[in-house]
Amino acid sequence: MNDERYKSYLFISRVLRSDLFNALEQEVLTDAAEGLLLAREPESGEIENLELNARAALDGMAAARRIHRTTAAELFERIRDCGPAPQKMQQAAGHAPPRRHHHARHAATLDLPSR
Repeated sequence: MNDERYKSYLFISRVLRSDLFNALEQEVLTDAAEGLLLAREPESGEIENLELNARAALDGMAAARRIHRTTAAELFERIRDCGPAPQKMQQAAGHAPPRRHHHARHAATLDLPSR
C-alpha cells in the first residue's frame, strides 16, 4: 500500500456514504476498494474478481440511469486506483507508472445526482 492508493480509498469511502448507493452497492464497492487497497500482487485472480464486481455494480447503476456512464467510469477508475499498479506497466517503464492525481477532488466533481 502507498499514499496514493490510500487517498483513493479514502475518497471512495466518502463517496460511498452518499444515499445514492443502496446497501448492496455500498458493500460491493467498499469490498472492492478495500480488497484492492490490501492487495499486494497486481495480477491476481482476486483483483480481477473485485474489479468485475465493482464494474457490475456501477454498470447496473448507469443502466438504471441512477448515475451517468462517465461517472460510473470515473468511480471505477478511482476504485482501481486503490490497488497495486499492473506489473507489466512497471516493468515496461522500468519503474512504477504514474498514477492519476485526483485526491484533491471531491464527490461533487463526479456529478452525482442529489436526492
